[in-house]
Amino acid sequence: MADDTTPPRKAKRSYGYAPMSAEAWETRITYLRQALAKIKDPSTPEPDPALLAVGPHGPLTGMRVAPAPNNGPVSIYFTVQNSERGPRWSPPEVFLMLDLLLAFGGGASVNDNGGGWAYVRPWSDNDRHTLGRLVANPKPGQVVKQCKRSDHHDQHPQHFQATGGEGYDPAALGTPRRDREDAIATALGYWDRNHHRRPDIRVTRAEYEAVLRDCFRLVDAYYSEDPADADEA
Repeated sequence: MADDTTPPRKAKRSYGYAPMSAEAWETRITYLRQALAKIKDPSTPEPDPALLAVGPHGPLTGMRVAPAPNNGPVSIYFTVQNSERGPRWSPPEVFLMLDLLLAFGGGASVNDNGGGWAYVRPWSDNDRHTLGRLVANPKPGQVVKQCKRSDHHDQHPQHFQATGGEGYDPAALGTPRRDREDAIATALGYWDRNHHRRPDIRVTRAEYEAVLRDCFRLVDAYYSEDPADADEA
């Protein structure tokens, strides 16, 4: 029996926002399974985007399903912590990828680059990720640019392009390096810190990594081309 001098056990340290709810997790995984099944067999029903509007959490303060402007395709509109910059919208597959990367914590913001463009950043400035870069999947040193003619609120993959090549000076542009592997590692770090806060989400670290890789695979399966006319992101 311990005496009164026994120091109390330290609680596990959490980090930032709490994980999404178990209900939101299940709806996202259901959508992911439906979408992967649709890729495998195009005759199966379309995945239900309403599943992605359940349970705002952390920095994602709201989400809704609606067509993109001008009767565009079904999209997920979402707001982040600095909501004064207005909602962003994206195809369901892109939102699913962003949402599940943030499932176990971490912020997201819209940061102005000083040139009239504002970009979605998962986690923090120090992590050096942008949603457009995760969508475009550039090679090391390439810059991801957003189409000059598009509405910068629109996060559709067709509006982002990875550029670089002959005559390209990455040092002059800050040598962007952050990629999907870095994003997966960041998300797993939040799982390490925070999964104990949501024991009703029954997913191991390895299973969570597999989910994230499936999300990227889903984005690539649906969207493989980007426009040529772009502005730096």
